[in-house]
Amino acid sequence: MIRLICQVEGAPEICSISKSKPVVPMKFEYNLSVGECVLSFFMMMAVIVLGIFTGQYWLAAFGFPLFLRGLLGWCPLKSFLQNQRAAK
Repeated sequence: MIRLICQVEGAPEICSISKSKPVVPMKFEYNLSVGECVLSFFMMMAVIVLGIFTGQYWLAAFGFPLFLRGLLGWCPLKSFLQNQRAAK
């Protein structure tokens, strides 16, 4: 149990921590095939090249989520939709 020293008179419930909350780890399960990871890489390259050649450098920043999607092999949107479909 962790106790904090409260500087406010009459408000010990604000300053004290009686019980820590359980930590729920995020489950990153691979939900992309190798082909989808390769496609994600090519989409990332296309977005970055398009952004650089058109002079719209802010557009190249949209390549980063595609990079992470291909590198991790996990798509949060696909995971969300699969969970919604399984719940029905």
